[in-house]
Amino acid sequence: LEASQEPADEESVDVGGLTALIRNDVLAARSPCPAIELETDSDVRILGAESELYSAFWNLVQNAAKYTPADGRILIRWFADDSGGYLSVSDTGVGMDPGTREKIFDLFFSSKGSKGTGLGLYISQKVVGQHGGSIQVWSQKGRGSRFLVRIPRSGPAPEATVASNG
Repeated sequence: LEASQEPADEESVDVGGLTALIRNDVLAARSPCPAIELETDSDVRILGAESELYSAFWNLVQNAAKYTPADGRILIRWFADDSGGYLSVSDTGVGMDPGTREKIFDLFFSSKGSKGTGLGLYISQKVVGQHGGSIQVWSQKGRGSRFLVRIPRSGPAPEATVASNG
């Protein structure tokens, strides 16, 4: 991921179908698992590397499932406008304090201490950046988190940003 600024093997990706697959894979991998709802408001496809996007998006949903109690809720939403496509992953999980939220995209940072590798969100951010996109995060300790991925139809590749809770 460090060596390349371009996604590998670009193709037309059906993100709605990809998110349905990710939802099913996360539900199958976690027991118990919170309810995971899926809303796809758009059939817009994006140009990219499907396997890389799967990895990036799967990590966001898997983290939501990991940090949300079984009686909680996760919402995956895919929608688009004239500028591009958006993947939103929101949950009613444990949320993050501001200090944690500021570091989540850092290589080897893990909120799980020695039980985590600190690679998941770092890789997600790199993949999204290679596709010209960005990730914004809103989170409140005890209330949950929301990750918003934006993949533009065209344009430069900005770095991930962390939004305030405003």
